[in-house]
Amino acid sequence: MFVLPGKDVNSILPSTFKMASLMANGQRVNLVILVLASIYEGLNTVATSPKPAGTSHPFPIHFVYVWLACYFKTHYSVWQELRGPKMTRFSGEGGAKYYEPREARNRIHKAEFVSWACNMLVKDGPFKFVDDGHAEELDHNYFVAIRSSYLTLRQDGKFIIEP
Repeated sequence: MFVLPGKDVNSILPSTFKMASLMANGQRVNLVILVLASIYEGLNTVATSPKPAGTSHPFPIHFVYVWLACYFKTHYSVWQELRGPKMTRFSGEGGAKYYEPREARNRIHKAEFVSWACNMLVKDGPFKFVDDGHAEELDHNYFVAIRSSYLTLRQDGKFIIEP
């Protein structure tokens, strides 16, 4: 979860172990901005390439699959009654639902199947958020998600800024 692909996909960066040890010790870390910046850079590289299918730019596409499954119900859910640890809520690549291009556009533009609850912070009245390190996890994650409109990431000796 905390490993972002770099140029050398066969090596693990030392910072990976730092994040892993922080998480193992129960410290809350927020990787949303880093993951999103990596995804945006990867998608922009593919989208602006003259040959998108021939582009070799690693980025964490599995997060995109989960986002589509969560918001647009594009994958079948995994049966959650199984005993033992569950690594995924949705089926893998082969479990994606198939849509014709027109139906896919309608799902997105009409928003009939979108789960808006994923985007909302529901409170009974006015709410003031103070970032003092004692916020509930849901509140903290929500406010991190709506922060600045720029995503930044330092990776492989370069500084990435994605609007």
